[in-house]
Amino acid sequence: MSENETIDHLAERHPARVAPQRSVAIVAWQALPAVFPNLGRGIGGMETAAWTFAKGLTGIGQWSAAIIVRADVKLPADTVDGVRLHASVERWESVRRDVAQCIDLHPFRWKRFRPSLLWKLPALLLTRPFRSRDPELMRPDPRLTSFSTDVWVAMGVGKESAGVIATAHSQNRPCVLMIRCGADLDERYIADEISFSDYGERSDVCRFAIEQADVIVCQSNIQVEKLKRVFGRDGHLIRNPIDLNVWQRPANDRLRRGVIWVGRYDDFHKRIPLAIEIARRCPEIPFTFIANRGDADIESSTRAACPPNVTLIDYVRANEMHQRFASALAFLSTSDHRVEGFPNVLLQAAASGTPIVSLNDFDGFLEASAAGFPCESSLEHATQTLADVVAGKLTIDHEAVDAYLQTYHSTPAVITKLSGLLSTLLAARVTNGS
Repeated sequence: MSENETIDHLAERHPARVAPQRSVAIVAWQALPAVFPNLGRGIGGMETAAWTFAKGLTGIGQWSAAIIVRADVKLPADTVDGVRLHASVERWESVRRDVAQCIDLHPFRWKRFRPSLLWKLPALLLTRPFRSRDPELMRPDPRLTSFSTDVWVAMGVGKESAGVIATAHSQNRPCVLMIRCGADLDERYIADEISFSDYGERSDVCRFAIEQADVIVCQSNIQVEKLKRVFGRDGHLIRNPIDLNVWQRPANDRLRRGVIWVGRYDDFHKRIPLAIEIARRCPEIPFTFIANRGDADIESSTRAACPPNVTLIDYVRANEMHQRFASALAFLSTSDHRVEGFPNVLLQAAASGTPIVSLNDFDGFLEASAAGFPCESSLEHATQTLADVVAGKLTIDHEAVDAYLQTYHSTPAVITKLSGLLSTLLAARVTNGS
């Protein structure tokens, strides 16, 4: 019997043993801007998903949900949309992160220089004796050990999720690990030799998280297959959610203009150099690139080589992004499917009725939803497809897209499935006497 079958079987045999309301704590240290957009910028798919899961579970009335974040100031509220907020207030954290964007430690190298380093580096050195140390790897996280919950949820694979899992086990509580990108299942993690991922995560720590989590949730069928093939573990497929009340088609498609690209400055994940090259090949089409900070060298070379038909934007508030998608004729994706998980931007474009032109089809989404056109990693194909979409020669079936999103990615559908998984996990532990 598979892991999925075992849990479902126990739930059917003992449905009355699951309490009508249980508590769940979702640890997403960087998710503060998803809750309070004015307190930060770095809102990615992981942060969006964590906040959506917390609100959704609270909204169905069966769960008391909490989200645990990192902050450098006291939170303006302790409850938002019914979700309890808990923050580890680390007043120097933003300074540490700014310095980390300029300096790599593994191996040591300067990535960029900013004048603010002249005071930030000395300040960190002077305050080091008075600041809390980083939690020990693969050990209970002191920031979490006093928190009580029925089930823990860790977002992504890395040292912080390993700390969540170790904390949960020290409390004899179950922990669900959410796979959030392709790099979370790097095959190097199973090797005995310690290596570091593209995000600076140690391989043995990542392997610990994958091996020790009670249940693992994947975003895609591809992740489920790889988890089983490489790590020998069963995964549960719970697709990314999107709020279809917020993300909608505009009333007038005739007001759409140009192409939108969303990502950050890198050449291995979002791959902005490929997007710039495609834009260069479409000189008559205006492009808007919303690019977050990333590799300083890539940012510098991108700005230097940016063609005149591309407008670079550093930041757009989260509550304004739906307008950006809804005003574009097409959305361009150059993400690498080997590194990316399932990009939320695909859902956002699809829900906005914006045709997607992508170098890769993530988990067959474009084919299944009819939301756009995969280009099989060909820049030539992507260039021609974009031109055809902008000219109106290629269109998508909006009704088919809407029906697919409603069935597989709407927040109610996804939260129902997640709630069922958490309930059956707790039922199984009750039956086993944990």
